Amino acid sequence: MSGVAAIGLGGGQTGGIVVVTPPPRVRLSPGVASGRYAFLTNGDVWTITSDGTTSRLHRLTHDGGLTSFGGWFPDGSLLAARPGPSGARELVRIRGPVFRTERVVARDVAGVSFALSPDGTRVASCSRNATLVIRDLASGSERDVRLFHGIPAGVDVWCRDPSWSPDGSRIAVARYGGPSKLPARGDLLIVRADGGGERTIAAGFLSGVSWSPEGTGIAVVTHPSGWERGPSVLAVVDPTSGGVRSIAPGASLPLHPAWSSSGHFVVFVWSGRLTQAWA
Repeated sequence: MSGVAAIGLGGGQTGGIVVVTPPPRVRLSPGVASGRYAFLTNGDVWTITSDGTTSRLHRLTHDGGLTSFGGWFPDGSLLAARPGPSGARELVRIRGPVFRTERVVARDVAGVSFALSPDGTRVASCSRNATLVIRDLASGSERDVRLFHGIPAGVDVWCRDPSWSPDGSRIAVARYGGPSKLPARGDLLIVRADGGGERTIAAGFLSGVSWSPEGTGIAVVTHPSGWERGPSVLAVVDPTSGGVRSIAPGASLPLHPAWSSSGHFVVFVWSGRLTQAWA
């Protein structure tokens, strides 16, 4: 099955599409129950629950201080980032039912791209120089994974948007390399969570990496003409074969894909609207 449909967010509705006002800078995260998603706008986290025909919008936080978030804990709480006392970014856990925040990692997260492991015990974050940092939340220990395989000497390399496999054994991440930080190439990599087995599965400028809950697909936004040149495309990459297929050809500038918990469709931001495409 293929096709694109809109998910209502509350407010004014036109032709089955409900627009968020003001248009948010949205970061989506797969929910713990079918049809539940979270997004970040104006420094606060909201959730939307949809059964495909109706939807409910709920605001979780009210302090406006959050900068990004990286996923759900198994108990339904969320991992987010905010500026710390020294200005460095720190990780916080947002718990219900009143959704208070508590500090998890009181140090610089070194980059806005980070993701919580499915079991809620580890965080993968992209640091400088294409280093993927894997942190154990209980012990505070860290492991650095350098993503330099296949990159010639003297080329600047960096990464973004890590995403864990459903069993927590592997991480998919987008990597970029180019002279003087002007991208000359891009890759989608898979590495083992223990730091080994780096493998390139797709080439091109990619963002918004999101591994499906059943593990058979990785949603990405591809930029065929490079950054800020030409249209971008929402696609799914096969983690075994590296095959790439478009799933929303009518959406010219998709952003921030996230899978439904069933794995049947991908939710993404398109023209300020929360939209879903069957995968």
